[in-house]
Formats: sequence, structure tokens, C-alpha cells
Amino acid sequence: MSNTKMLIMGGLDMQKIDLPNAKEEDIRAHVREAIDTYMPLGSFVPNVPNVIPVHKFVEEIVHDELNRYGAEYAAKYF
Repeated sequence: MSNTKMLIMGGLDMQKIDLPNAKEEDIRAHVREAIDTYMPLGSFVPNVPNVIPVHKFVEEIVHDELNRYGAEYAAKYF
């Protein structure tokens, strides 16, 4: 058997952040929490389970934070 690892995809609970009245700081905090929780486990691809958030502004904030904090995390740990 080869030395393989499982890839984890997801980690974002859209029920918590894909809301019409969602606050930007809550969305960003949720993205950071997912990265901090799942990245140390190995292969992790943070993503939105339903592919595209219902609310466009949520999608923009999620992608921005994934790029910004993801790069920050990678620079610190990789």
C-alpha cells in the first residue's frame, strides 16, 4: 500500500455566514477558523459546499479572505 493521505475539502459552514445580514468580520473570522482548524491536519482545500454562495457579497468576502489569510498562513507554516 502506498503512503497516501486523504484530502479534506469544505470546512465552511454556509448556514453560519451566507446570510443577507452577515457581517464582514464574522465571515472573515469563519474563514480563518476553518483554515486554522483543518490546515494542520494535512491536505485541505477550503471551499464552499454549495460551490457558489447565495449572496454575492458573501462570495466576494470569502474569496478575498481565503486568498489573503491563506497566503498569510502559507507564508508562516510552509
